[in-house]
Amino acid sequence: CIFVDEKVELRDGTVKRIEDVKFGDQIKSNDGYKTVLKTHHKKIKECVKIKLKSGKEIIVSKDHVFPTKRGRISINNGLCVGDKLKSL
Repeated sequence: CIFVDEKVELRDGTVKRIEDVKFGDQIKSNDGYKTVLKTHHKKIKECVKIKLKSGKEIIVSKDHVFPTKRGRISINNGLCVGDKLKSL
């Protein structure tokens, strides 16, 4: 899960809050643009703020999966300081 105020880039170059993404939107992902096929209702979860080497900060739940050189890993499953994330 991603914090509702996080922003994503759409194919047309505009930016939307993740909370405002809807079915059919095309959003930038780690491997190109993807069409949103479903959305989920808001849930209350424990979140963490991650600061990337670039200085960008993101807020995600501890079970949010990141693509790394070691595979897809969440904080709950061993994501560590120093892990290299694939293109965020």
